[in-house]
Amino acid sequence: MAELCIACRASTENRRRYDWVFREMQYLDIAQIVIEDIVARQLEPTAFICRPCWQRTERTHQRLIREVEQQADQDRDPSEVPNSRPISLILPGLLRAPNTANSCIFLHCTNESRRRVPENIIFRMVCRYSYFVPENACGAKSVAFTSCTKQLF
Repeated sequence: MAELCIACRASTENRRRYDWVFREMQYLDIAQIVIEDIVARQLEPTAFICRPCWQRTERTHQRLIREVEQQADQDRDPSEVPNSRPISLILPGLLRAPNTANSCIFLHCTNESRRRVPENIIFRMVCRYSYFVPENACGAKSVAFTSCTKQLF
């Protein structure tokens, strides 16, 4: 006896098919669409679902998710949308190094080998010299960070 697809009732004998019980347990949201269709058509469930029906159901599920997300975006108040511009904070008397690894934090440094500035040096530079070094800033390997603070300014 040929096994029938749970959705389209076509024979799954020469088709790629999936075990319905396994798919139902693993993909509950997607299986719910097939179950609703079976109930609406008052059909008896079978043990397999053919690949085309499964793919069609997956596409339907993805479309439903997109529609729900679009509806949620439309219902959202525009004043609730967060500002994508980064926060800027101005502190008088505090200088800041560039937040990049492309250049050294020391002025006129042409050394190509750089490394990240250690946290203890960052704290020391902020406290003693009012010079903030961002997380991604780099300094030359050959330059001793503690002895070259005169080169910063």
